[in-house]
Order: sequence, then C-alpha cells, then structure tokens
Amino acid sequence: MVVLQEVPPIDKLLPKLGEAYPFSSRISSAGPRVQGVVEACQGMVLLSTFPIITATKFQPVATAWPALLASLQIDDATRVSLAVVHAADPIRADGLAARDAFLHYLAEHLDTIHSPLIVLGDFNASPFTPAFREFQARTGLQLSPWNPATYPAGMRTLGISIDHVLVRDATLLRLEPLSSVGSDHRPLRALISVPVMGSAIPAGLAEDGKTGRTLPHRNSGEAGGGANTANIKRVAALSPVSALLLP
Repeated sequence: MVVLQEVPPIDKLLPKLGEAYPFSSRISSAGPRVQGVVEACQGMVLLSTFPIITATKFQPVATAWPALLASLQIDDATRVSLAVVHAADPIRADGLAARDAFLHYLAEHLDTIHSPLIVLGDFNASPFTPAFREFQARTGLQLSPWNPATYPAGMRTLGISIDHVLVRDATLLRLEPLSSVGSDHRPLRALISVPVMGSAIPAGLAEDGKTGRTLPHRNSGEAGGGANTANIKRVAALSPVSALLLP
C-alpha cells in the first residue's frame, strides 16, 4: 500500500503504476480558503495490492483539506479501514482553527469504525500538540514509541515529527523515514501487522514475540467474534510519499 500526498493529476501514470499496484483511488480538492485565497490544487492517491472496497472524501470543515477514507480487503475474512490525513497548516490563525476542528470531527467519525484501523499522513502537528493528543485520546489510536523527524526534510533527524502513522486493533512493528526526493517532507515506511479473524497463529509466528502476538479486538462482541487468535498479515504504508513519483 502506497499513499501519495500533494500530487497533481496523474491519470496518465496510473496504468503504469497499476502493474505493481492493481487497485487505486484518488481524491482532489481546490484547496481550503485561507484568508480569502484558494490555495493550489492538491490531491491524494492510494495505490494498493489489496482490493479497495470503498473510498470516499471526508471534508467536515470547508477551510481544511479533505481526508481520504477507504476500506481494504486483506483476505476473505478481514477488512482494514484506512484514513489518509492532510491537516491544515497552523502557521496562520485560521489554519490553526481549521486543523483543530478537522481533527475533532475526524475523531468523531473514526470512533464509529470497529475494524482494524490505520491513520496516516501529514497532521501538521507534533505528538505534543494539544489537538493531536486529544485526537489520540478520543480515537484510541496508537503511535509508534519512536517518532522520526519528517519536516523539514533537509534537517533530517533535527527536524520535527508532523507526519504520522497510527493504528488501532493492529500493531505497528516498524517505522522508518526514507530519503526525500523533491519534497520538503521525509517519507515514512511502516510495517503493520493486522489480525485475521478466526484464524490460528502459525507455529513459526507464534514463537516470534514481534509478529506472533495475540491482538485484542476493540469490540469482541461484534459479529465474527473476538480476535483471540490472529494469523498475521503485513501491510506496508508510505506517507507522505509524493517524492516517489519524481525522478
């Protein structure tokens, strides 16, 4: 799974990308109005080796960028929900208000989702930002214990962490920054394990403390039963990775 942010129309490239990622979805927006000016058109693209069952635009705040909400079919019994975020830039007062309002309404929506959930993207907020901490508390989403600096890309490890990968009812096994190519953000690559409902843990995985975990389910009373055992599927997520399309 690859997520591209701040990309222009790439319809001509999708057939070529489809050779590696047969499923894709794209949203675009004219951009939020900031101080009465419409910012440049931007888009998000989701590329996946897993079937994309649903993909919708979520824009509860007119002055904020929309999120891309999707559902991926990992196997016959398992779906994973995905939210791709590009929160408003908080440098200006109206951008700060738009970012915080967007995170508030997104948290309300994500609280209604009961499948394994991955939320990733440019939050324009550090892990210590009050609005981001409230977002985490409301949704139960978990960050990695290590949060690589992603912005500005040129400062590498001396930058700040404003691009994040969060999970719920899944385990973030690894998170690492990549070298930036043509972007002022460093991309992130994550390795995530997702429990497959009703499957036994293979013996080889059960002995591995990192990938053979029995993972709790957020609502064990749902149809299909709780995830008392889990056959681990691995999902690779990249965000923000618009630089991957550049030479």
